[in-house]
Amino acid sequence: MEPTTTLALAKLLEKLAETSRTQVKPGSYDIDETVTLRVVGKLSVLADTEYTPTTSIPWKTTLALFVRYCGITRESALEALTQAMLEALEADKDAAEVLAAVTDLEAAEAQVQASLDKLPPQARKGAVSAKGAQLKLVDAA
Repeated sequence: MEPTTTLALAKLLEKLAETSRTQVKPGSYDIDETVTLRVVGKLSVLADTEYTPTTSIPWKTTLALFVRYCGITRESALEALTQAMLEALEADKDAAEVLAAVTDLEAAEAQVQASLDKLPPQARKGAVSAKGAQLKLVDAA
């Protein structure tokens, strides 16, 4: 099987699996089925891009290192962090109000953004779409 067909098939099955999941109840299932498919359509693969890896930051490790770097202010930093987490959980729906109440929000955001800009960019594979593609079951007989 060609890599393009494999990729198109994976994309199409991913969509099909989402709709099938609601029809399958929790449990363990034995499966023994032969499936013959025909994949028809067009595969589009975009070029790789670079991004700032903010979602890849290991937050627990980052916070542990932050506390270590706080030195003599460690205890008050931990108290402030705990308070911030509690307030964030309580104010989840009112986040805009909480953020608006922070007077130096723009300066804090600029400082965080400057830090993020220093992170090394990482490569992200280009998006893949199987447009107009469809799976057709082929009678094996």
